[in-house]
Amino acid sequence: MEVNLLGPVAAVTAFISVWGRHVSVRKIEARTVKLWKPMLAYFLLGAVLLTASLFASNRLASMTSAIVGITLLWDVLELRRQEKRIWKGHATANPNNPRHQAILAQRRSIANLPGIDPAVSMEASSEAGRPAGRQEA
Repeated sequence: MEVNLLGPVAAVTAFISVWGRHVSVRKIEARTVKLWKPMLAYFLLGAVLLTASLFASNRLASMTSAIVGITLLWDVLELRRQEKRIWKGHATANPNNPRHQAILAQRRSIANLPGIDPAVSMEASSEAGRPAGRQEA
């Protein structure tokens, strides 16, 4: 009986790739002032890995590079989506990042509009990064 490692290796590769990219998207988005640089790097590396997977003679190498490549391409979209999450208050803003400073300033100016409850609006931009109205677990 021959052992086929393709399935377990695919599962581990997918898990590590998705987890690692999730963490990196959050950190890169929080620390990078200009997102186009990491987005371009992710796009190019993902495209290279996907192309390499098409021409790899080894199934294991092809599968691994395809999984990591498509994850990197997806992360180009996730970097933009993470920025939108910060605008909405669903993710924590980094007050030391100039892009996030602009977001926080805009939230403060919205909180000062007539008819807006400042306590609820400012809660969304608190250091906890929780959306307004959410209770802590």
